Amino acid sequence: MTDDRVPNEPGRPRVDFYPSTYGRFDTPLYREIRAEAFGEDLGANSWLTPRELAEIAGLVGLGASSRLLDVGCGPGGPAIRLARTSGCLVTGIDRDEHGIARARACAASEGLEGRARFEIVDAGGALPFEPQSFDAVVCIDAVNHFPDRAAVFGQWRRVLRPGGRLLFTDPIVVSRAVSADELFQRAAIGFYLYLPPGENERLLAEAGLNLLRREDRTESVETIARRRREARGRRAEELRSVEGAETFEGQQRFLEACETLARRRQLSRVLFLAERTEENRKPAPGEVPVRLLASDEEVRECARMMADSEPWITLRRGYADSLAYLRDASRERFVAIEDGRVAGFLILNMTGALVGYIQTVCVAPQARGRGVGSALIRFAEERVFRESPNIFLCVSDFNPRARRLYERLGYRAIGELSDYVVAGHAEILMRKSIGPRTGFPAGQGGTQ
Repeated sequence: MTDDRVPNEPGRPRVDFYPSTYGRFDTPLYREIRAEAFGEDLGANSWLTPRELAEIAGLVGLGASSRLLDVGCGPGGPAIRLARTSGCLVTGIDRDEHGIARARACAASEGLEGRARFEIVDAGGALPFEPQSFDAVVCIDAVNHFPDRAAVFGQWRRVLRPGGRLLFTDPIVVSRAVSADELFQRAAIGFYLYLPPGENERLLAEAGLNLLRREDRTESVETIARRRREARGRRAEELRSVEGAETFEGQQRFLEACETLARRRQLSRVLFLAERTEENRKPAPGEVPVRLLASDEEVRECARMMADSEPWITLRRGYADSLAYLRDASRERFVAIEDGRVAGFLILNMTGALVGYIQTVCVAPQARGRGVGSALIRFAEERVFRESPNIFLCVSDFNPRARRLYERLGYRAIGELSDYVVAGHAEILMRKSIGPRTGFPAGQGGTQ
C-alpha cells in the first residue's frame, strides 16, 4: 500500500514496489521469498512477524462478534487469518487494486468471503463508514503513507465505538540523526511521512484517543529486511527476468536502507495501542485513570515531583537527574490523573534480566493517601502479567511506609542490595509472582 499523490524528489526515481509485488504475489517464487523472510508466509508485505500477528486479537479484544477495520490491508493475509482464528468480521481497505483483488480471491478460496470483505478505499481521506461502525481498528506499517496524520487519527476515532481499540505500527519514527539522502533511500517506493518521537502520542491525544501502550518493535524491520534481501539475492537471475534489472536493483537498495536504518536505530518501528473512551465518561468512585506520559510538560512536572520527594531526596537525585531519567523513552512511563492533573507516575522496564521491573512509583504530595500509588501498582501488574509471571521492584530500607504498602499488595522480599545507591543504605528487592516462567503461556507480549 502506498500513496503516489506526492511526487518523489526530482532526480530520484520511484522504485516499483507494490504494483510489482502484488501483481505476482501468489507465484511460487514470491511465496518462497516471503516464507524465508518471515519464517512463514503470512500473506503480508510489511514488517509484521508471526508472533506479533498472534498478539493482535488479544490486544484489541477480538471475539466472534467483533467488527474489525484493517487499514492498508494490502493483499489481506493478516486480516483473513484474524477472521479465521478469532471469528471476527473484518473489513480490509487499501487503495491498491492488485492487493484488494488478491485479498478477495484469498478470502473466497478459504470460504471466508462472508467474514472478510475488502474494498478499494483511499484510507488517507474520509472513510466511507458510519460513525462507531467498528469495535477495533488496526493499521500495520501503513500509517506512514498518509500525508495528514491528524486527520487519519480523527477518522479512526470516528468509526470506532466508545471503548473500541486501535492498534497501529509506525515503522519510521525518527529516533536518531539521519541524513536527507538516507531518508530518500528509505522512501524510494512512495510517499512517506516521518514523525519525531512523541508526535504520534500528541496527535492521538488531540484526536481523543487514550494511549494504552507503546512498544519498540524495530528489530523486526532489521530482521525481515535482511532476510528478504538475502532471499531475493539468491534468486537474482530469476527475479531480474520477471521484474527487470532496474526494479530488482531498486528493491534491493530499498531493503538494504530499511535494514541499515533499523540496525542503527536511526528510524524506529513503534507499536501503539489506544482506546476511544466514552463521551463525557467520569471515572467511577475510587478509580484513578492511568495512561502513558504524553508530553514534555508532564515530564518536567514528574521530575519536580520526584526531586522533591523521598526516597529521592536521600538518594540525592535532584531535578536535573530526575529530568534526564524521565526523558529516557527506553522504559515505559505512565501517569495517574486526578482532577485533570498528574497525581503520580510509574516507570516500568520490560527488558533485561528482570522483565517486569517497576523502577519508580512516585505520588504527588497532595494526592497521597488516596489510592494513587495502589492504582499505579495495579496498572503495572496488569501490564506485566500479560507477558511475564513475575513483577519486581526495589524499596529503600529507610522507606518503611512504601514497603508496608508493597507487602499489603502481595510483594515479598527476596534479597538485599547493601550500599547500592548511596552508602549506608540498602535497597530491598521484592517480587510478586503468579507462577514460574516455565510453562507460562507462550506468545504473550514481548518486543520483537
